[in-house]
Amino acid sequence: MKAIRLILSMAVLLLVLLLGIYNHQLVQLTLFSHQSLPIPLFLLVILCFAGGFLVASLVDVSKISRLRRELRKEQKRAVSVPPSAGGDVPGADKGQGLPKNSEN
Repeated sequence: MKAIRLILSMAVLLLVLLLGIYNHQLVQLTLFSHQSLPIPLFLLVILCFAGGFLVASLVDVSKISRLRRELRKEQKRAVSVPPSAGGDVPGADKGQGLPKNSEN
């Protein structure tokens, strides 16, 4: 698993380096009448990728925290409810619903 992760990391690093080498021209963003400072195109692409990664990570963190809260609530509920001695099984106290021996 570590080898696969290392290979994928190296491939992404190589792609980022190639992106930087071949896209070094400056771009300027405009929103309404405001213009940004000229920045290299590869830096803009990397910033957009990092922003998307950050948003996806925040969504995952919120999902994980919700699941942890639910798990803690279920664990507290499981500890507070004592196990019943067959009370949940219908007819367990009278032997109803159980398979009968063919020897009787």
